[in-house]
Amino acid sequence: MRHLKAGWKLSRSTSHRRAMRNNLVTALFSRYGTAKEFVETTREKAKFARPFAERLITLGRKGREARVQADASANSEERARFKARELQIRRRVASLLGGGKRVRKGHGSRKKALAARGEGVRSGDRPAVVRRLLGEIAERYAQRPGGYTRIVALPRGRLGDNAVRVIWELVRDDDRAEQGRRHKGGDKGRVRPVVEAGATGAEEASGGGTPLPQVPGGGSAS
Repeated sequence: MRHLKAGWKLSRSTSHRRAMRNNLVTALFSRYGTAKEFVETTREKAKFARPFAERLITLGRKGREARVQADASANSEERARFKARELQIRRRVASLLGGGKRVRKGHGSRKKALAARGEGVRSGDRPAVVRRLLGEIAERYAQRPGGYTRIVALPRGRLGDNAVRVIWELVRDDDRAEQGRRHKGGDKGRVRPVVEAGATGAEEASGGGTPLPQVPGGGSAS
């Protein structure tokens, strides 16, 4: 039986897998608002990190809703309750993203060693990502029930092992409208003539255009 086989292993330990996921999600959110709101990675890594990123965006939406309700509330008790809810969600998002390794004051050599190995470099971006997540990103997807990110496969594999490369990007607001403008062919794109109410049978037979001439006897000339 397939016990303990669920999820993605990615040939990594648990701590390494979580660190990779957090760094990938942080890189995606930090590129919000730029011309390239995407990261290029492998298909397995993108599928592994996508549910986590969408969960964080949903938490950001809830935090933004709590802040809006707190600003609109006239009761001081309700306002305090909504602010406490927002603070709870903010701390939850920061905890899920992780803050990297902390270095206390006085440990200069330890801090330089971590910077030389590249550890803890991105941890400084996490607070800015949390603020952006509960602000601009949550505002963009306030009316979207889900599906905040998209995975698009690239035509060529990665050099060396030929792994499938993908682009993992944030969905924009104008993607659906742009897709509708690019649609071509078929009857779906055609504009059918609309027959107004009260049109005669001759007008309906001609598709709403010029009515056929009437002949004596009540019929129409064919």
